[in-house]
Amino acid sequence: MSKQEKPRPTDKGASDASKQEKERPADIQPEVEMPTEVLAETENYSLWLSQEPDGEIQYHLELGMGNVTIHFFQEEWDEFVSLMRNVLGRG
Repeated sequence: MSKQEKPRPTDKGASDASKQEKERPADIQPEVEMPTEVLAETENYSLWLSQEPDGEIQYHLELGMGNVTIHFFQEEWDEFVSLMRNVLGRG
């Protein structure tokens, strides 16, 4: 290369992307479609469940217009239901 020639930029984007793909941790899995079921809905609330890839059930309580979602695993859900039963029993 003569003094007047400038080094050409290489297309690092493609090689960097493949390098990052190879370096991605093994515990990061591509998105998997999970079975879901809506249990109840009102105008402002929604309760649905999903089955995780490992078979565990997760409950999802959406509050408002989807602005906030609380996620419960089975043990947490059972405790929440017990709490709500206690509240409803007082009324």
